[in-house]
Amino acid sequence: SSIEKERAFEQDNPAFFTAPEPTSEQTVVFQIRNAGTIKIRLYPDRAPKHVARFLELAEAGYWKDQNVHEIQRATDSNPMGDPPSEMRFGWSSTTDEDRSTWEAGEVAEENQVDWEANHLSHFPGMVAAIPDPTLEGKSQVERIAINAADVASLHDGARVIFGRVVEGLDVVE
Repeated sequence: SSIEKERAFEQDNPAFFTAPEPTSEQTVVFQIRNAGTIKIRLYPDRAPKHVARFLELAEAGYWKDQNVHEIQRATDSNPMGDPPSEMRFGWSSTTDEDRSTWEAGEVAEENQVDWEANHLSHFPGMVAAIPDPTLEGKSQVERIAINAADVASLHDGARVIFGRVVEGLDVVE
């Protein structure tokens, strides 16, 4: 009876178990050096300001030739557990192959976007703006995190999700 109740709950509440399909057919393509291609679709109905600024930056070629600057993996406290949980990019200094020159960079005022509460969860493949701790109530849209695993317990409510990987999740993983 417990199994049946659980199945019924899952059927009645699909948003707890499956990421919603992006509402835009527009696809943004990232070529990750030495790894492959990631295709992202967006949620303009859930995060219109984030999507608008993200598209402006993409059209301007902001991320062209940038490297991934951080990969979060399973922690020492759980070495047998989760696969790598996310990748991050968006530092303009990462176009240089010499990592010693990479800098987090200044907070670009033109890329600050007001927080948009959208109740999307960090399922695998979700794309979110990384908030800057000095920006209360704002996100930095040029700094992006794409999670490979379900990281809802870590980041739900702390980041604005505005897109989802529709092809290339294996590259993120």
